[in-house]
Amino acid sequence: MLGKIKPDSQQNLFKTRLTDLINLGHPLVKLADEVSWDKMELEFQNLYSEQGRL
Repeated sequence: MLGKIKPDSQQNLFKTRLTDLINLGHPLVKLADEVSWDKMELEFQNLYSEQGRL
């Protein structure tokens, strides 16, 4: 009979929350909170097709 697998931190790599991996104090993370993503989407929406390539 096989024994139980010991917990390994590498096995839990994909169960880690992204917010635990990112430094929330990093300037780029803070900048992302300042960007008006809705306005950005409106500005660029006419450059993309809903159907993909035409």
